[in-house]
Amino acid sequence: MYIPKHFQQSDWQSALDLAKQASFAQLITVDQQKALQVSYLPVLFDSQAQVFIFHLARGNDHCDLLLNETSTVIFNGPHSYISPTWAEGIIVPTWNYTTVHIQGRAQEVTEASGKLELMSKMVDFYESASPGSEPEQEPWRVSDLTAAQQKGMFKAIRCFTLSVDHWEAKFKLSQNRSLEAVEQLANQLHDIASNTAPAVNEVALAKLMLSEYPKEL
Repeated sequence: MYIPKHFQQSDWQSALDLAKQASFAQLITVDQQKALQVSYLPVLFDSQAQVFIFHLARGNDHCDLLLNETSTVIFNGPHSYISPTWAEGIIVPTWNYTTVHIQGRAQEVTEASGKLELMSKMVDFYESASPGSEPEQEPWRVSDLTAAQQKGMFKAIRCFTLSVDHWEAKFKLSQNRSLEAVEQLANQLHDIASNTAPAVNEVALAKLMLSEYPKEL
């Protein structure tokens, strides 16, 4: 990844924080024919084991490739178009963004207890970040499944950890501009956000879900 010095993020904790906030990632592996295999999936950092954890559908050919090649996980954080009309000293349009790239070799978790622990960590994380519609509603747990249902789930997926062999992060946030310009840009972004409630990304996604839903099943 091309990273000018003023956009390079060298703080590992800041990179991890972004990966946690933007955990729906792209997993990329190059096969022997130099073709890219890409999967879109949630990837979480297990701070106790110091590895990233994830799972894939058992039928995904990416599973076997992961075990033989180094993979890259890309986490894309907040981003936005920046207009030259928003601040003095900006001559042309640009795009501000944040991204973290993690490279490493995956290991498969095959023991039932390990798979249960991995999936429980993932479910607990997302359930805690996604409260139910009712205040008293309890979060869903993997333990809510019967033994037979758990067996069926693990039969349909394969679980993995990925060690961190190399990482890099780019936070392109107008650090090469004056503080006054950055403050002007931030004010413009705040104005845009305040005028698009609920958040425009969520609205756009909901519209697509409805418009693209098949009329006949």
